[in-house]
Amino acid sequence: MRTFKLLSAKQIKEWDRKTMEIQQISSEELMERAGIKLFYTLLKNEKKALKKRPVILFCGVGNNGGDGLVMARLLHRSGYKIKVVIVPFTKHFSHDFNVNLKKVEDLNIALEFFDHKTKINKKSLVIDAIFGTGLNRAAEGIAEKAIRFINEAKKYKVISIDIPSGMYVDRLNNPEDVIVKTDDVYSIELPKRSFFFPENLSYVKKYSLVSIGLEKSILKEFKTDYYTYLLDLEADLQRADTTYKYTFGHAVIIGGSYGMLGAALLAAKAALRAGAGLVTGVFPKSSFIPSQTSIPEVMVKTANKKKYIDTIPPLASTVNAIGIGPGMGRRKKTQKALLDFIAANSTKLVLDADALTILSKNKKYLNFLSKKSILTPHDGELSRLTGKKWSNSLEKIEIARKFAHKHKIILVAKGPFTVITNGKKVFFNPFANGALAKAGTGDVLTGIITGVLAQKQKLFFSALIGVQLHSKAASFFDNKKNNKFSLLASDLIENLKKIR
Repeated sequence: MRTFKLLSAKQIKEWDRKTMEIQQISSEELMERAGIKLFYTLLKNEKKALKKRPVILFCGVGNNGGDGLVMARLLHRSGYKIKVVIVPFTKHFSHDFNVNLKKVEDLNIALEFFDHKTKINKKSLVIDAIFGTGLNRAAEGIAEKAIRFINEAKKYKVISIDIPSGMYVDRLNNPEDVIVKTDDVYSIELPKRSFFFPENLSYVKKYSLVSIGLEKSILKEFKTDYYTYLLDLEADLQRADTTYKYTFGHAVIIGGSYGMLGAALLAAKAALRAGAGLVTGVFPKSSFIPSQTSIPEVMVKTANKKKYIDTIPPLASTVNAIGIGPGMGRRKKTQKALLDFIAANSTKLVLDADALTILSKNKKYLNFLSKKSILTPHDGELSRLTGKKWSNSLEKIEIARKFAHKHKIILVAKGPFTVITNGKKVFFNPFANGALAKAGTGDVLTGIITGVLAQKQKLFFSALIGVQLHSKAASFFDNKKNNKFSLLASDLIENLKKIR
């Protein structure tokens, strides 16, 4: 797994400063290096577009704008049709910006200052280099007008340098703030924390990382509680040819009730697809034939009652992880069975759906949760569990983190960028996909995490891997071949085998 620190604006500035100090280079030289790397990233990513479209660079008068001017020179020298539009949001131009502005003027590159006469060719490729990571207040004046101009006339592709202009690095903007709506962000070295705030989804469609040679040794010094990550399937879920089923653990899924058996079956099958060596389902008695018929690979134990779980039968000593809650309902006997089980359980546990609702009504049992527990609430379930409401995603993250810390569990707070926290560290899943807004997808997630956990993996690691497997399985419904609206929860299970 590759992890990426999500630094504060102050840390990013310090990283630049210390790099120049260690490498004994000037800020002008660092800007030149950044512009060159950004230019080559543009050539690589937009090769076809550059042949057909003129490029318009909107450059502020700080160092982000200076990066844009370096790109402008290189584009001009490479024979591309370009125009530079300066956005003078202050009278005080940075030194490095001025140096590069003079170089642009010496090359007679088409250049103008932004005003009401500025126009954008509909076929243009627009580079946004107005503001960088140093922004500490909302865009206003001519900068606000330029950002609105880019957004309102948008019938072309927009690429932002390092961060969309107007967006803060590590905190939320106010709803009325103006931010450039980008198609791609060329983020220097690392993603920015604000890319993963759901409020910013409409501004950052995707991002590309561009390394400019900032000193890696310094990065280790910066402390942060915020991260994002990328799954390395081959390394993270190794499966040697010399192993056998018990090597990869025994998972149990407890759930299902009359009319909601499907949720438990989805979770059980997902646990198998996620790599568990064996899976046992604990379902109501009436489910025996349907479950054995639909998923013959899953072993089945039944409760006493025909239509719902009233007891949880003894489980084999070989069980490594248990997922509980999907479709189990909230009858009184079901609630008692769950709460008694929680009080006695010491096995790794994943709780979701009805199990979370029952816990939220019996909060003293939160104190009995095994310290090997993962809870996977959606917003409504999280609010009921914590007794808290929030007005934005940062408040939600803090509520989730405090809850996880208090109860010493792992919390998977589901959402556009699902947050996984152990009470201290916060990891953002970098993938958001509207295709997952469908019944049953949460049950599949429960099964995937349980299946990974059964493979004798660590708790936090299993939650991270499970969440990303889930979102990667959905990614097949985020392209031209599959419509987002058509995804079924069962499609996710089948798509797990396609992930590379």
